[in-house]
Amino acid sequence: MLATNRVKVPIDKYKGLILDLISGHDVVVINSSTGSGKTTRIPQFKLNENEGDRVRPVRLEITQPRRVAKTKSVQRDAAELGVEVGKGVVGYQSDDDQSAVFKPTEYSYQRKIILGTNIAESSITVEDIRYVIDFGLTKYMKFDLNTTFSGLVTDLASRHQCIKRAGRCGRMGPGYCFRLVTKEFYESTMKEESFAEMQTCGVGLAFLHLKKLKLGNPLDLFSQAIHPPDLKHISAAVLSLKKCGGLTLLKADRSYSATDGEITTIELNLFTAMSISSKSLCATFSRHYAKNGVDAFIRKIELGGSALSDALSNLDAYQLYLACLNEKDPTKPWFAVMKENFVKTTCVWNLEQSIDRVHRKLKSALGLVTEDRKLKTVSELVQDNKILFQVQLLLHHTQMYFTEPQQLIRSA
Repeated sequence: MLATNRVKVPIDKYKGLILDLISGHDVVVINSSTGSGKTTRIPQFKLNENEGDRVRPVRLEITQPRRVAKTKSVQRDAAELGVEVGKGVVGYQSDDDQSAVFKPTEYSYQRKIILGTNIAESSITVEDIRYVIDFGLTKYMKFDLNTTFSGLVTDLASRHQCIKRAGRCGRMGPGYCFRLVTKEFYESTMKEESFAEMQTCGVGLAFLHLKKLKLGNPLDLFSQAIHPPDLKHISAAVLSLKKCGGLTLLKADRSYSATDGEITTIELNLFTAMSISSKSLCATFSRHYAKNGVDAFIRKIELGGSALSDALSNLDAYQLYLACLNEKDPTKPWFAVMKENFVKTTCVWNLEQSIDRVHRKLKSALGLVTEDRKLKTVSELVQDNKILFQVQLLLHHTQMYFTEPQQLIRSA
């Protein structure tokens, strides 16, 4: 049942065409200008199709990565359908404090000022916005091949972004957009379209997700994207994952690939996560190495595989420590090797004690590891009568990205 006072939007006139396309195709992509009614109106078209003569129930799920936009779109759907949010027809699971931007001012003489990021570019209607001031800048995550990490960078916004920003005003009444650049600069210098996020961000986490889903070679899956990532970015991400223990060096068939590997187990990821998140283990320009500061800095870069990454330098420094313990060479005690490589012995020792405490906790409280720090198999856990919530408790408290325990939980 639709509310009688809902506002007409441009997409209304295409209702019949859209429903025909949805009925005749498995996938339909609809592209239209901001404010045309894509988010709120199209689901209602389908929901109210053949109302009163429906032979089977309709369930529609709308994905929205931004919580503020999700909250507002759900509230608008509920209002236009004449129902309450969460009363069966329209609902969602979480609230958001940022929804305060949608509330009207208390008094008519007050002015509402909203400082918006890129999040406010799309899928949001704030009914009382009349002016938009656009600085013409944007921030986005960019992958650095040197460090193999992503970081926020500031750049000029694209003209497409500026058009979407202008669409935040004038939806429910007259609106004005002021861009703080000249018309000539806007038309000649600012690019027309933004880069796809997959082409600028690091793809390491996405790579792990694809491996976990077991849909095939991630490289082949990436190549099927509308805007696939650069092969160099994929290779760098895989190399970084292998370096920090997220992927094995070799594939399951024991062959080497610069763009693939197998997901590792919890015992490797545990000390990896703790070592790369600790304070710097490398002594560069400290008072103990004042005369050799440059040499110490060069060795730190070498430990990180020339990636200019403190995290990877930490990981290599700790692995060097473990190698010394395994070799058990009396002529080269571990602390002497650490000093030769400009690694702080106290920090390494403290890290080792922390990792040892975690392993002992996993063994005594949860029984997940053996005496030699190896993760127990599912059959061993079942034999020990370890129940499901203990594994879940471990994952909750460590708050790390593990994949094998997820498989362990499903198997148990």
